[in-house]
Amino acid sequence: MYNYWGFTQQVPQKVYVLNTKKSKTRVIADTEYKAVKILKEKYYGIKKINIEGEEIIISDRERTLVDLVDNPPGSFNIMRKILIANINKINSEKFVDYLVKYPVKAVLKRAGYIIENAGMEKKLINRLRNNTGNENTYVVLNRENKSRKGKLSREWGLIINE
Repeated sequence: MYNYWGFTQQVPQKVYVLNTKKSKTRVIADTEYKAVKILKEKYYGIKKINIEGEEIIISDRERTLVDLVDNPPGSFNIMRKILIANINKINSEKFVDYLVKYPVKAVLKRAGYIIENAGMEKKLINRLRNNTGNENTYVVLNRENKSRKGKLSREWGLIINE
């Protein structure tokens, strides 16, 4: 979906099909399809589109950005650039709704910290900040950097390990 929504130019080598039932891999006409089982709580923000006369279900732009924060296509810095570049091209309220609903609070914390100064309305940023979860739980901003050393952001519950 990152390519479909124009977040990356990278053409995927595999087609991932998210579902709530089972995981399986199959090759069809030299294309690898990988069915990935996800939690029911993560299955939202989808829409139907028509491609060449076939109706398919995809994640919408805002939900795909949530996935981008959770599973970056490359480095943390690439994810940050994509998120900031697209934050004013989306429905901000829907994006915040999706982040609040997402069952992994670390994703909300990272996204909130990154977009805080990217032009989103303060009331939406405050809504994110108020939904960060346990005040005593800190996660690292950059998962690539294995160090847990860095400045603490108490308002986001993050260790700024850049």
